[in-house]
Amino acid sequence: MAKSLFVCQICGAEHRKWAGQCPDCREWNSMTEQVIESTIRVGKASKSMATTAIPDIAMHKTERRSTGINELNRVLGGGLLSGFAIIRA
Repeated sequence: MAKSLFVCQICGAEHRKWAGQCPDCREWNSMTEQVIESTIRVGKASKSMATTAIPDIAMHKTERRSTGINELNRVLGGGLLSGFAIIRA
């Protein structure tokens, strides 16, 4: 998700929220938005986030156990999975 940073064009102050008046130099209408690229930190290095198209995602067929109730099996995607829990609110 891209984040925004608002920078005063007069004094260069950076703020997370837009304001009509710069809190630092008190100039009006001097704040402009700059979009910051999202990154994921991996140790000391950072990498840009990559996207994957839905058809390119590998699907793994997992064996499911029938509950004996067709509608419940449909809702659960074909039945129960080993090691998963179902919580009813």
